[in-house]
Amino acid sequence: MADRDTAHAQWVGADLLLYPESPMPLYLQLAREMRAHISRSQLPADAVLPSVPMLAERLSLSRDTVTRAYELLRDVGTISARRGAGWFITAAIPPIRVIIEPGSQVYTRPIRPTDVDAIKDAKVKVMASALIVDTPGKRPVAYDAMRAVVSAPSS
Repeated sequence: MADRDTAHAQWVGADLLLYPESPMPLYLQLAREMRAHISRSQLPADAVLPSVPMLAERLSLSRDTVTRAYELLRDVGTISARRGAGWFITAAIPPIRVIIEPGSQVYTRPIRPTDVDAIKDAKVKVMASALIVDTPGKRPVAYDAMRAVVSAPSS
């Protein structure tokens, strides 16, 4: 129960940045921000999320916007709902190790059709920030920036 209380307390102070004037729908912005917060904070599995009405009120959003964000996060496996109990984190977002070869460039940008796409889940792709690894002589590779842990090859 202590993990759940600690995680709930972290949501109270979470700085979720949303831009109503952006062409990106608010529910998608909220889902991306929440996924990033879960990843950064390394919240434990079964950590409770704020209720839909609570988060909607706190962020001055409609309940429908929060519900759509929660449903998207559920669809990609980040959170789950328990009838009568609320929404919970299913598991930590597991990191992936990305080895960077000498001479490579690492940056972020949207995924392009010419990239090798390491993000296989289409719904995650919509939410993900793409970390691009551009190695001379190879096609750029796109990774989910929230999961990628970059390191140099071991000698």
